[in-house]
Amino acid sequence: MRWLKTKLGVFKDDAECEKLSASVYRKQRFNEPDPCYLVPAFSGLFCPWWQESARCVICGITANVDKSDLVYAGLRSSVYQTYDVLFVATLAKANNKCNSIVPLMALKKPNEIIVDGGMSNSDILMQSLADILSRFTESEYYKTRI
Repeated sequence: MRWLKTKLGVFKDDAECEKLSASVYRKQRFNEPDPCYLVPAFSGLFCPWWQESARCVICGITANVDKSDLVYAGLRSSVYQTYDVLFVATLAKANNKCNSIVPLMALKKPNEIIVDGGMSNSDILMQSLADILSRFTESEYYKTRI
């Protein structure tokens, strides 16, 4: 999100980011595909993919995509990254395989996701996380209902 804000100037502050992404979220709420996707691999892909040579990709751009779609794609990229990590972690637990230094033997599929940090201020990010993970999400600022 910092790249979209500081390098591209797509939005100026968190309030504008939320407003832009909310306009897209309302349209996407009924299982329509995202208007475009951002894979934020600025320094490679990290957990769980570990591909240092990967680079950032924005795909799905059409003549109808505007800055609100890019902001929404940026927020959703964080959601997809979280999904990937949780999916691989629960898969490793199910298969009794773990390539991490952190043992996953005690990991089970969570019923609720508790989020902190600056991005947890975003209602759209928090609700998107709940939508994709099919789990309640909670932060200091927001509690979703799925």
